[in-house]
Amino acid sequence: MANQKQEIKIVKKKFSFRKRQVILASLVVSLGLAVYLNWQFSDDMDRSLKTTNILDSEKSAGEARFVNNSLEEESENPKNKNFEKKITSDIEYFSKAKAERQESREKSIKLLKDSLGDAQDSKSRAEIIRKISKISENLQKEINAENLIKAKIGAECLAIINETEKTRKSEKDHKFDLTECNVVVPGGALKDEKNNNIAIQIRDIVSNQIGIPFNNIKIIETKK
Repeated sequence: MANQKQEIKIVKKKFSFRKRQVILASLVVSLGLAVYLNWQFSDDMDRSLKTTNILDSEKSAGEARFVNNSLEEESENPKNKNFEKKITSDIEYFSKAKAERQESREKSIKLLKDSLGDAQDSKSRAEIIRKISKISENLQKEINAENLIKAKIGAECLAIINETEKTRKSEKDHKFDLTECNVVVPGGALKDEKNNNIAIQIRDIVSNQIGIPFNNIKIIETKK
């Protein structure tokens, strides 16, 4: 009886040991499968990413080549070259014209200041000071008008205020200042399919900034 119990214990131990071995083997297999799947998935992901990166690189390179080719074609287009020359020519013209206007204004102010010493009375000096102030004021008005017109038409422009003394025959030869303004814009600037009222808008800007009627505003286009 004792031997039988001992044999039963031995069998139970062997069964328990084998059970643990089976569980351990199952765990090892499961772990191995998980590792394999993880490696396989990661490898697939890496290959996928590499493939995606290659495709993206090829796509980017293709797009770059397309853009570069398009830019080369555009730059080689005679019309675009002429347009670029036109813009450069306009910028140079208006920059030079504004510099000359500034120089002319400064010379006028200098002459007036020099004449202050020759003024014989306070009334004459006051008139000279008024003219100096007027020149500076007009220059600022010209610049303000140009900035607004440029914002409207998207191109450089030049505004020149001219003041001349006129005589009213009906008022016993009384002299007064007649203010006019010439606005120079690039050739073709007044022609816009989307906006047929550019000339009116320019006159409106000049009229508001300088305070003169439309009839005293002349718009001139440069040669194309």
